[in-house]
Amino acid sequence: MPTSDYNTKAKLFDVKHAKIGVVNIDNKTSKEISKKFNIETTTVGKSGDIKILSLTQQIKGTSFKVEIKNKQYSCTTNLIGEYNISNLLMATATLINLGFSIKDIFSVVKNTEIIVPGRFNVLKTDSDFSVIIDYAHTPDGIKNVLSSIKKLPHNRIITVFGCGGNRDKTKRSEMGTVAVGLSDYVIITSDNPRDENPETIIDDIPKEITILFDDQEIIRTETTLNTITLKIDETIDVYYDRVNGGWKFKFFRIQGVTLEM
Repeated sequence: MPTSDYNTKAKLFDVKHAKIGVVNIDNKTSKEISKKFNIETTTVGKSGDIKILSLTQQIKGTSFKVEIKNKQYSCTTNLIGEYNISNLLMATATLINLGFSIKDIFSVVKNTEIIVPGRFNVLKTDSDFSVIIDYAHTPDGIKNVLSSIKKLPHNRIITVFGCGGNRDKTKRSEMGTVAVGLSDYVIITSDNPRDENPETIIDDIPKEITILFDDQEIIRTETTLNTITLKIDETIDVYYDRVNGGWKFKFFRIQGVTLEM
């Protein structure tokens, strides 16, 4: 994290702005920032005030056990991904500090289907494979998503992603490297090129990729304005309709021309 961002976030956890802070101490940067706090702090993590004892993930959701104030609690949620559970427990810590009971919080979590658009959304299909949509747009974001998927029962991981135009170009090759390292197939495509040439963006992504594992492939396609179709084998097509499926953008802007989705 840039020094300016680090210092700016640290300033928020001050008596001028807050009485209590909530921090994920499994995150290295958050743990470092918390050392500068001059307010009461509740920590979440494997050694936090809300201590994660165990976590089991399936494609339908996650079951987890935590320890809070020397008592153990079990809970289930439809959310998937360690980062999602961490965020859920950060919200739990906030509610506890606001006076809500732990039992009431977890009762609501168990009985509520939590859907955050673009955050590990599992599409319902009639096939024997799963389709997961996430708006990850940084190297760390892609790493978190794919690392979580690898912990689920699976055969192959096929990753489709692109990088937006007029944004940090240095992230493109990093994202490509992360995707290849955690996938069996990678499809590099367009993702709202804005004022840049879509082909130039796609060219930037695999620049740093020098090694492919056995049977691993990188596939490139610029044609994603309406659909993406991938032939997995002789009998199964993976097909995702961008319009009806609800992707990140309602439109593409390519070199000054806006295309409605």
